Amino acid sequence: MSSQHEEPSSMNSTKSIDEKHPVLYFADGNIVLSAQTTARKTTEILSDESQAASEPPASVPTPETARTVLFRVHKSICALHSEVFEGMFQGSSALETFEGVPIVEMADSAEEVEAMVEAMYGSSRWVTFTGRRHPDLPLLIGNLMNMARKYGITILQKDLTDAINRDWPSSPTEWSETQSSPEEPIPEPAAAAVFARRFHIPLLRAITLYALSCIDSRVRWDDKPSSKQKKIKQKEFKERGARWHLLSKTDLSEVDEVRELQRDMFLPGSSHNYNGPSCLYYGLTDELTLLLARERDAIRTSFVFDAGEEILYNYAASNRQYVVEKREQLWSSLLRIGQRVS
Repeated sequence: MSSQHEEPSSMNSTKSIDEKHPVLYFADGNIVLSAQTTARKTTEILSDESQAASEPPASVPTPETARTVLFRVHKSICALHSEVFEGMFQGSSALETFEGVPIVEMADSAEEVEAMVEAMYGSSRWVTFTGRRHPDLPLLIGNLMNMARKYGITILQKDLTDAINRDWPSSPTEWSETQSSPEEPIPEPAAAAVFARRFHIPLLRAITLYALSCIDSRVRWDDKPSSKQKKIKQKEFKERGARWHLLSKTDLSEVDEVRELQRDMFLPGSSHNYNGPSCLYYGLTDELTLLLARERDAIRTSFVFDAGEEILYNYAASNRQYVVEKREQLWSSLLRIGQRVS
């Protein structure tokens, strides 16, 4: 329920305290956190680099559109989760008061403060989106992760990181198994790649960049192919795309870098001799040769070489060893790229 209140003298006169939070305003709370709402969209909050090609500038609240939301909470709960809050509240007796309780004006948005307070009181909604590879999970927990890092809520940081990491493969074998199970597809990769960059999660960054490198950059998330696309490039347009507009120039550059790594692994004409004249492409069936030519997923394709005699003939053990080594080299290169965010 919204209601108007007298503005404390310490608050900026261009702002208007106009509502208490409908849930997170506890009658027995002994500190009030004050924060302004913003007009920013979730996708704008997630992508924090203005160099993203199609990223609109963040909206700035004006006195006419901004609302100030009040959260009346308990110092002990906040201090239990965060040493930053513990230090902040030590001098709270000198603060202006609201309804007889000290009030702290937060530099964070009301949306961010809401997400943080919900988590500290154990009522966070983000938990309901975990464990099922929800494509919007990085968007939904971006505010919360930002606040957890800023205010040193280490347990929450770990919980959020673990939750998003569980949605993604962590090895070439897991990647191949995931791609072979259409019932459990990987989540949307662009939002996860930006999340990994923003919050410095190297392994997540590596695997999401690889996922993006396997997707046609012309296909956006949940695009439906036109009749012309179905007719001309049915294979390319039947797969899910990505939220390419979230990616910065750095992101796109690294996706291209990973694509080059894939091409170096299986592109015909590249250096692929192993232990003498034995050639990787020698002795492959027509079926497998076509597979290599059309697939963008070098890791998954590499596991085809272990499928057995029904696909290959004259397949020397040295070739098998070569493929395994190339796959390991690709994975190591991916991990090095992922480390750039740490």
